[in-house]
Amino acid sequence: TDPGDFSVVDLGTYTAQSGNQVTISLDVDNQFEVAGFQFWIEDSPDLLTTLSASTTPRSEGFTLDFNEQPDGSVIVVGFNLTGGVISVGSGPILDLNYQVAVVTDQQTVNLNMLEFYLGDSVGGQIPAFSENGSVIITTGPVSGCTDENACNYNPAATIDDGSCDFDSCVGCTDSDATNYNPDATID
Repeated sequence: TDPGDFSVVDLGTYTAQSGNQVTISLDVDNQFEVAGFQFWIEDSPDLLTTLSASTTPRSEGFTLDFNEQPDGSVIVVGFNLTGGVISVGSGPILDLNYQVAVVTDQQTVNLNMLEFYLGDSVGGQIPAFSENGSVIITTGPVSGCTDENACNYNPAATIDDGSCDFDSCVGCTDSDATNYNPDATID
């Protein structure tokens, strides 16, 4: 098996303030079209409550559903009833919005991918592996980029630290163009 044929599912690392909300973008770098997916994600310790799951531009047209389990983990499924797929590329395919518990000391919550499935248009499993993530819950202000137009905008940031990047996500977003950049989010 060629390692280049494997897709990668990445949960990422985030910072959130105690008692606020945080949105986790589930990034997928896929070498094949994805017609459906299922993710079972654990937050340990259980300090996050799932509020919503939403599509991204890569998964537009997909139907999503989620169910928080009694142990606090969440199972998310996504599929497209009209036969649409997530094109080969990289970037977020799913946003999970969580309510963060109130804590008195900084806590690190591990986001563990317990099980997952990426499927092709005939139901076959796409070879993939996952990278776990984390949410650091702070009790004070969160530093980061507060400009919504920046590539590295952090919606949880309460203090702008001057780190805003306006160049790394600029490029051609037209997948039919010869200069298409799958990492670009701003055309």
